[in-house]
Amino acid sequence: HTKYRDHTESIFSYIRRGPVEPLTLVEMGAGTGINFRFFPPDREIHYSAVDPNPRCEHHLRKNAMEYKNIKFCEFLNRGGESLEAVIGDGTVDVVLTTHAMCCINVAAHGLMKEIHRILKPGGRYIFME
Repeated sequence: HTKYRDHTESIFSYIRRGPVEPLTLVEMGAGTGINFRFFPPDREIHYSAVDPNPRCEHHLRKNAMEYKNIKFCEFLNRGGESLEAVIGDGTVDVVLTTHAMCCINVAAHGLMKEIHRILKPGGRYIFME
C-alpha cells in the first residue's frame, strides 16, 4: 500500500505545483471520489465528475464535502466520449483518469480526442491504470 500511495502522490504532484489560482479538474470514471485525498488541501479545485454509474453521484458529493478546497461543480452521468454539449473547448486545466480506462467501452481514440478538446493550452491529462 505504501508503494501505491507514493506512486499516486507523485502522479498528482502536477496539481500541487504551479500557481495557486483555482484549478478546473474533470475526472473521468470518477467513482466515489477516492482521489480527493491526493488533491492539495491549499488549492481550490473546481471539480466535475464524469461517470456512467448514477449511483456514484451521492458518494462523490458526500466525500467532496469532507474537503473544503473542492468545489463540486457537476456530475455528468455519461461516458467521456461526448462532452461537447456540457464542457467547452479549452476550458479545463486537468483531466484525470485513474483505474478507469479498462472499463470505458468506447474507442480510445475518440476519448483522447475529447480530452484534448476540453484541455486548456498547457493543460494536463493525468492517467494511471
